[in-house]
Amino acid sequence: MNDAQVAVVGGTGRMGSWMAGLLERRGHRVLRTGRRTRLRAEDAAGSSQVVIVSVPVQRTAEIIRRVGPLVGEDGLLMDLTSVKKEPVHAMLANSRAQVVGLHPLFGPDAGPTKSPLTVAVCPGRGKEGLRWITRVLRTQGYDVGVIEPGEHDRIMGVVQGANHFATLALALCIGRSGIPVERLERWSTPSFRLALDRIRSLLGQPEALLEALMTETGAARGGVAGFRIAVEALAEATLAEERGRFRNLFHEMEEALENRVFAPRIEGTEGG
Repeated sequence: MNDAQVAVVGGTGRMGSWMAGLLERRGHRVLRTGRRTRLRAEDAAGSSQVVIVSVPVQRTAEIIRRVGPLVGEDGLLMDLTSVKKEPVHAMLANSRAQVVGLHPLFGPDAGPTKSPLTVAVCPGRGKEGLRWITRVLRTQGYDVGVIEPGEHDRIMGVVQGANHFATLALALCIGRSGIPVERLERWSTPSFRLALDRIRSLLGQPEALLEALMTETGAARGGVAGFRIAVEALAEATLAEERGRFRNLFHEMEEALENRVFAPRIEGTEGG
């Protein structure tokens, strides 16, 4: 597939543009389709050996059903979404091609980092396509992690679903507190400033994209449900007159994380 023509359905969007640019730098001819392009997704898919679907998660299965049958048995069909189980299943069911699911664990505008950015790669069918895309990503400096689709989604329920929910909940709490943000910033600890930065970053995402991620994927809903149960348990323990309940819950956290992550630090510990 070194000389393959590639079609990126949704290639005018942010992540689609990232992938299209990466492949163009590798010397591939890339056809980009989008809502405003004259080139239709079906036409691009029918003339390409590699087809990548990079559209909003709520439209992914629909697009796969349209372009999947057009990819030849010796071709490669991939998706570029933050959930993997349903898209990989749709690709396997609607195409005879090799299948790989991709999830870049970063945004399209990610800048330089101390360690390589990670791309989750989920095998679906075929080995040649999996080897090809893995090699492409690694030669471009990305850390490639191979993971099964179901396990990926279970982890993303926490990494994205619960994490984004916690950030949004803090944003809502701040908004309803009546305290101006500039006052909070004036008296912030370093960790709280980082929390404010996370809020700004998340609220800077397209509203429709975030809504789809949080409300239309089973992975995120599962993570939110688990987070809600945890918050209720922690709130009860914190507000209880019997202080031992909080201690017991804290010990549970320590054990769950192998007694390392939340171990108290003597130097550099922030005050409350």
